[in-house]
Amino acid sequence: PGIGKTHIVEQIVAECGADIIIMHPSVGDPTDYKGMPWIVGGQAEFLPFGELRRLNEATKLTVCFIDDLGQATPQVQAGVMQMLDRYRHQKHISFLAATNRRTDRAGVSGILEPVKSRFDAIVELRADPKSWGAWAEDHDIDFRLLAYLRDAQPDALHKFTPTADIVNQPCPRTWESADSILKMDIPNEDVRFAMFAGAVGDAAATGFTAFLKIADQAPSADEIIADPHNTRLPSEPSAVVVGSSKRMSMS
Repeated sequence: PGIGKTHIVEQIVAECGADIIIMHPSVGDPTDYKGMPWIVGGQAEFLPFGELRRLNEATKLTVCFIDDLGQATPQVQAGVMQMLDRYRHQKHISFLAATNRRTDRAGVSGILEPVKSRFDAIVELRADPKSWGAWAEDHDIDFRLLAYLRDAQPDALHKFTPTADIVNQPCPRTWESADSILKMDIPNEDVRFAMFAGAVGDAAATGFTAFLKIADQAPSADEIIADPHNTRLPSEPSAVVVGSSKRMSMS
């Protein structure tokens, strides 16, 4: 949960230069995947509409992404299954689906066995600090948040514990919200902490806030390069480690 499954698919499709059709069976109806009953030329037919019509009209490489499949009712999943059978031999159409697990408290009751077997593979996605860091560098994530999650505390990137309480969990999606809060430059530390806690939870907010106090005292790379011998030093003892009279490192 919260690791960007949909964004990953959208990014891959864009890199391939393909079209994308996103379906949301969790709010769908079985008719969506067969068509609407109608009289055509005196005979009953099923007319495709919406995403199904776009699928019928596709002429280039097209990815049909079925999002949150596990939240769909069994009747809708059965409709999806028939759609997969209908289009599986069209080489320019590929199907991808995503879902949370039943244990994630995301309203997933499961996926029908014949639906699962119609996909070539089932892959479990996990948050990876290195991969997330590469994404963050390309998406203007604050360098302090990037340093904290990729280098200082990579385990804090995704600590998802399903709960019925109204609290957020640390995951890539909520850390992106924390980045938005960080960019607000909120002057009141108590208010900023409360907003961080609302985004990623109390424990994650405490760790990140402590890191910020150290990071904000550290000299910039430009300062060090300009005058390596006389660069200002942080006043916070935890921010400085003295190795010798000729060598210093900062954590």
